[in-house]
Amino acid sequence: IVENGNTVVVVEHDLSFIQEADYLIEMGPGAGRQGGEVIYQGTLEGIDNAKHSVTYKLIHDQKFVRNKDRNTQGNSFGLKGAFANNLKGIDVNFYSGQIIAIKGVSGSGKSSLIKEVLYNSWKKNRPFQCESIHGFGQFDEVLLIDQELLKKNRLSTPVSYTGMIEEIKMLFSKTEYAKSKGLKKADFSYQSKNGKCATCAGHGKLKTSMDFMSDIWLTCDVCKGMRYNDAILSCQLNGHSIGEVLRMTVREAKDFFGTERIAESLAVLQRVGVGHVVLGQAGNTLSGGEAQRLKLAKSLMQKRKGASLYLYDEPSTGLHYFDILEIIKVFQSIVNRGDTVLFIEHNSILIESADQVITLGPGSGEEGGEIIHA
Repeated sequence: IVENGNTVVVVEHDLSFIQEADYLIEMGPGAGRQGGEVIYQGTLEGIDNAKHSVTYKLIHDQKFVRNKDRNTQGNSFGLKGAFANNLKGIDVNFYSGQIIAIKGVSGSGKSSLIKEVLYNSWKKNRPFQCESIHGFGQFDEVLLIDQELLKKNRLSTPVSYTGMIEEIKMLFSKTEYAKSKGLKKADFSYQSKNGKCATCAGHGKLKTSMDFMSDIWLTCDVCKGMRYNDAILSCQLNGHSIGEVLRMTVREAKDFFGTERIAESLAVLQRVGVGHVVLGQAGNTLSGGEAQRLKLAKSLMQKRKGASLYLYDEPSTGLHYFDILEIIKVFQSIVNRGDTVLFIEHNSILIESADQVITLGPGSGEEGGEIIHA
């Protein structure tokens, strides 16, 4: 493309790709509200003079150390004769209590194997697009955590999706002000009749139809984007209304709630890499990677009986190298408590963290669908 006289601008985290660039622009220093600044711009060679840069640390200060404490493997599980899409009737055997990576070129059959065959066989409790399955009885639950977006409306938020809004509502309903005004827990919902802003119906924004253009959403003039009516916003917890709390990022809210039980849930969100996300952010504005990590956090917050199998579709999506290191720690903690992690991935750092690696290929489409290495 460049040789034909054109220009290519790429948003990228992968080191090998970054090192091929003629010019770099690094944004930061953090994510969300902590970002938005130019940290470095210039050539790859010039980044040696920007030791504050995350890209500099990525190039010169990689500290990934694979967890070598886990030398045992659990019981086997898997399937025989998988034939979905381009799969060539393959037999695959996994082991529980491990981190398992499925890799291969795009279109090699990874998603067909995990999402189409393995997950559907579990859901239907019978072989699906394969000859037989075995070992799934050891799992009480199989969770598919993909990048499908959350509900495509403004009323779905990180706190409503994870259930944390219930704890927040409870804390506000216990304040002296709420008791004096007769406000109940249900009134602190931005979808309730007594709680929501009557003008924007709890959306925080108003939709404006544009002729010949897509609709746009403008901040509600009455509640100023807070979603609630004045009666609810007058109630404060440690000097902040519930509307102001929902404008906090996960990181800010964790500090705000301090020793409250909800801080533990917020810590989980921070661990999975969404510390920058705003509590009341509309679900339809989250990226696929952010939605996937919210799903992961929600699953970690829930108390489960027995062993679980977690299935992930490219968990590195949208993550920088140092975020990936944190996700690896999360995966290792999941396995250490007796569960199993199986993911589809291209990122070499994340793949290196796995106890078992299975490669599909050798090519894509009809040239794929075979096990190259297991």
